[in-house]
Amino acid sequence: MYYVDSQHRKYGPIVRLTPTEVAVADPHAFQQIHKIGSGFHKTQWYSDLTSFDAPQIFTMSDAKQHAARRKLLARGFSKSYLRATWEDLVRSKVELTVRKMKEEGSRGGAVDVLKWWTLFSTDVSTHLMFGQSFGMIEKGEVVFLLTRHRLPLTEARPIRTFAPFSRL
Repeated sequence: MYYVDSQHRKYGPIVRLTPTEVAVADPHAFQQIHKIGSGFHKTQWYSDLTSFDAPQIFTMSDAKQHAARRKLLARGFSKSYLRATWEDLVRSKVELTVRKMKEEGSRGGAVDVLKWWTLFSTDVSTHLMFGQSFGMIEKGEVVFLLTRHRLPLTEARPIRTFAPFSRL
C-alpha cells in the first residue's frame, strides 16, 4: 500500500504497477471505471480472491449474470434499508473508533489512523456478515482470523494467493 502511494505521489493519480495492473487514486476516474455499464470488465484477480467454485456477485464477470444477482440483492443494499437497519450500529462503531483514536493520541501524540479505520471496517463488515464483530476496535489490534476461527488454510484462498510463503 505504501509503495503504491509513493508511486502516485511521484507519477500522479493513475499508475501502471505491472503490465496487467493499474492503480487509480482519482475518485472521478474510479467512479467511471466501476460504475455499471462502464465497459471495464473484471479480471482473474477477482476470482483469485475467493475460494468458491461458483461465481459470486463480487467475482461475476458476465454483465447479465451480475445484473440478475444484483437485482435479487438490491433491497438489502438500498440507502433507506441500510440507514434504517444499520446506521445505529455503524454510528456506534465510528464513535468508539474516534474515542480510541483520541485515547491513543493523548498517550503518545501520534495516532495510527490507518490501523484504526482498518479495525473499524473489519468490525463493521464482520458484524454485517456474521451477526457480531470480532471486537478489534475494543482490543485495538487485529485478531488473526485463521487462528481465532480455525479457518482451514484451504479455505483461506485470498491469503494463499497473495502471501509469498504460500508458494514455497
